[in-house]
Order: sequence, then C-alpha cells, then structure tokens
Amino acid sequence: MFDIEIADYLYKIEVILALLGIDTIVTGLRPELARTVVDAGIDMSSINTFAHVKQALESIER
Repeated sequence: MFDIEIADYLYKIEVILALLGIDTIVTGLRPELARTVVDAGIDMSSINTFAHVKQALESIER
C-alpha cells in the first residue's frame, strides 16, 4: 500500500509542476515501486526517469 501512495504522490506532484511549466526528472526509483506503478495503471510516461543522477544531469546538458 505504501508504494501505491508514493507512486500516486509522485504523479500528482508531476502534474502540478507541469501546470507551472516545470519539467520533472526522477532518478533512482526502486524496481518494486516501478512495478507498483505499472500494476496500478498509473501513467507516468510524461515523467523523465533515469537510473542515476549522473544520467539525469547528462540529459540536461544535451
């Protein structure tokens, strides 16, 4: 239940930030949380996700 709540909060935060014109980047999601997101049917496709902070920073530099 905890993972579903976290996934829902992440999604809601991303929606609010998108309304403000802010792009969201998420790093280091645990595999269990990613599976929970998929199983719960939460569409987080608009959120840029990366395994590591280094990868996220490199994507910003491009």
